[in-house]
Amino acid sequence: MIGRRPIRIEGLRLERNEERDRVAAEVNGATLYFESRDAELRPTPEAFVSALLVPALTRGADLVLADALDPAFLDGVTQLMQTFRGWWGYRKLVIRSSTTARVPATAVARSNKEKTGTALCFSGGVDSFFSLLCNEEQIDALVFVHGFDIDLADTERANTFQSSLLHIAEHASTRPLVLKTNLREHPVYQGVNWDHAHGGALAAVGHLLANSNRLIIAASYPSAYPNPSGSRWDLDPLWSSTGMQISHHGEAFWRGEKLRKIAALPIVREHLRVCWEHRGGGINCSRCEKCVRTMLTLKQAGALETFPVFDSAGGLADRVKGLGHISPILQPVYRAFLETDIDSKTNRALLELIAAKAPPPKKLTRAKTIRKRFKNAFAR
Repeated sequence: MIGRRPIRIEGLRLERNEERDRVAAEVNGATLYFESRDAELRPTPEAFVSALLVPALTRGADLVLADALDPAFLDGVTQLMQTFRGWWGYRKLVIRSSTTARVPATAVARSNKEKTGTALCFSGGVDSFFSLLCNEEQIDALVFVHGFDIDLADTERANTFQSSLLHIAEHASTRPLVLKTNLREHPVYQGVNWDHAHGGALAAVGHLLANSNRLIIAASYPSAYPNPSGSRWDLDPLWSSTGMQISHHGEAFWRGEKLRKIAALPIVREHLRVCWEHRGGGINCSRCEKCVRTMLTLKQAGALETFPVFDSAGGLADRVKGLGHISPILQPVYRAFLETDIDSKTNRALLELIAAKAPPPKKLTRAKTIRKRFKNAFAR
């Protein structure tokens, strides 16, 4: 078998001017960058390995970089690779970095004594709101990344959420930080499963923050949830390095439990953002699966009408029908909605949705298959 082209990370650098900090590197000849007008950034190889580990596993390609990696970080990433390979059948890869010794761990620890800030990855959703409002620790910064669940080109939606972020940060007496990245648009990221890769992408942000030594990632699922995911309570800490601790928060609760705990707070009612499919205008489209699931939870709690960020006009039955089908892993969630009698039409729609099967994937013609393979070969 012909060896896969490795993913090369070269020219790691910090580009700083009066307007913004940008950390960039050439990845297989194309620039990958993270930039911010709000945060001081630092160029660390751990950030790029975190962001690109799952893309490398997806391609079965080694990661090659000139910079030396922190030993603690490399140990954690080795464990992550073994777990991901066991879950998703990825091929084994090698991380080839400089053998030049890094600054001793004790010296790094001394240099980080003044960097005591704790940052929270914040998208405005249920999980991150819960970790902000129900966390006993001081949160020094809320970090939103434009380019993750809002496309870089969608400046209108990003600006709308950034306005919300300012209000939320002021309410919580913390600092809003906005980063932009072309990670998900980069050629080596094409075809990558975001559910597998998002934990590493979030961890990358932590390694870039020059004035923080801890990053909190809000739990998407409770620790009792058995299914594999790119971000979990037992995985996120493995992205840590000597100078950056990656933590996980909220794994003791299901998302519905979190929402019910914070639903009465005006700041949540006015600014909750769960939508990522963006099927319509506004902060939430009120039609995609995640929007509908959140609206059902709020309806169960008797709070849907108090959330102006959702369009609740017309009832929920048609919105449930509009989903067509759901993933098997969401079946238990939707069955739980039947335990509360929302209304007869919505209950019937839920029963039909649970019974519906996903349509089979479209078959490619031979010509399309050849073109797809040809395109993928050149993307490696």
